[in-house]
Amino acid sequence: QSKFRETLVTLILITFGAVTHHTHARLHSKREEEAPENGIIIIGAGIAGLSAARALHEAGEAVVVLEAKNYMGGRMRSISLGDSEDDAAIFDSGAAWLDGIYGNQMAQLARFFSVEYVSYDVWSLSEEGDDGNVVAYDAVTDTNIDVSTLRDYALDFTESVDDLRWSLNKDASVADGAELYIKNNWLSGDQARYAWYAIDQFLVEAYYSGTSASMSLEYLWTEEEFEGGSYVFPGGYGQITDGLASTLDVRLETVVDRITYTDDNGVTVRTSDGREFSGSKVIVTVPLGVLKSNDIEFVPELPTDVKGAIDRLGFGTHEKVMMTFEEKFWPGRGLVYVADAKPGMYVTFFDWTFVTGTPSLVAFNGGRIANSTLATFTDEQIVSICVDEISAILGFAAPRPVKSFVTRWKEDPYTKGAYSYFAVGSSPLDMDILAKPVGRSLHFAGEATESSYFGQTHGGLISGIRAAKAINKRASLNNIRKNGPRQ
Repeated sequence: QSKFRETLVTLILITFGAVTHHTHARLHSKREEEAPENGIIIIGAGIAGLSAARALHEAGEAVVVLEAKNYMGGRMRSISLGDSEDDAAIFDSGAAWLDGIYGNQMAQLARFFSVEYVSYDVWSLSEEGDDGNVVAYDAVTDTNIDVSTLRDYALDFTESVDDLRWSLNKDASVADGAELYIKNNWLSGDQARYAWYAIDQFLVEAYYSGTSASMSLEYLWTEEEFEGGSYVFPGGYGQITDGLASTLDVRLETVVDRITYTDDNGVTVRTSDGREFSGSKVIVTVPLGVLKSNDIEFVPELPTDVKGAIDRLGFGTHEKVMMTFEEKFWPGRGLVYVADAKPGMYVTFFDWTFVTGTPSLVAFNGGRIANSTLATFTDEQIVSICVDEISAILGFAAPRPVKSFVTRWKEDPYTKGAYSYFAVGSSPLDMDILAKPVGRSLHFAGEATESSYFGQTHGGLISGIRAAKAINKRASLNNIRKNGPRQ
């Protein structure tokens, strides 16, 4: 199904040839009209906000969605690298994978909106042992290594976590666990370095988005998962968010800076340009990083337990470089660059050719490396670093990409990072606290409020439906129609 099946409204963001497309029948400019009186106000048009809004809309509620960005989808942003629609290669610059299709409502939505998805297991942590001809290179020894060495250390560490927890206290970090793991297995030299790299980079920074020193060992690898493998979307995740938004009232470029909530008189939401929206309830779905920054004032102040949960939870960084080339010159499904952590380093390069239909690689880094990279280098410099790493891995001078796009989620004032994780001192209870209504009019949703599926797109989806049901028990996405609610 084409993502342009609804009334076409194109929002174009040009960055290194990248175009972001969204379709929506009722997008409004930031001064066009006021919200429906006594309706429900939702802050944020990411997957949590859109799923909550659509579920409430289907239940007959009047809903308005206020979004600070100039596009819908939040951290589920699909971009196009190409000069025209005919040669466009679609990438997901934020969330990309659909993890598990059995019982996963995100997969159900994809099928409902006729969105194609194709199998793509994360080979860096695949338990199936299929390396897909991935080439790994050790910059320290200037030699190629077997990627299974890294993957096996990462997976063996996760299987050893229970024993490591027993030996350490509850405030232990993953870094503490990694050091003990290396010691317990009598690893030294290159093998100790590979084990540390696998845990620190493969597992923590490039997967969970946190840092080994800040992430809690107690809650590592404890999230629930759906069965059925991992998948990606050739046409982008944006097709799903577009489908959800197709019947909704979404106000773009509407930055909220204060929320006044009461038990008896509803809510008043103020925007940065001085406008006010009044409603009966508000669902706040902004990323945890925005809540941590205190960019939104709550009147009265949030309860102590809610503020404490926001402070304790971790919110990481995960960045990408998407690149298209004239032809595919790498042998398999990816490349790995092994080196001591430093600014500018991208850890893994995933082959995206069969997804986009264009020879393409997507480079990933996260955690402290991603933070230091963004602060140190321009986009052009980052692309050059990636080309140099690819050249070192393959042993010949790699060409520069035809098109490229460098993400900067950490620097985006309306995201301030990637997704949540359990930092040392936090626990699933903190996410559960955020999942509960504050009084009778204030609700939170988003992946950071879903302790079973945090950091995942379906976690955001599930949280949005949960918040909607807390307002109206009939709210659901189980029986949505493409053109609006039942009469």
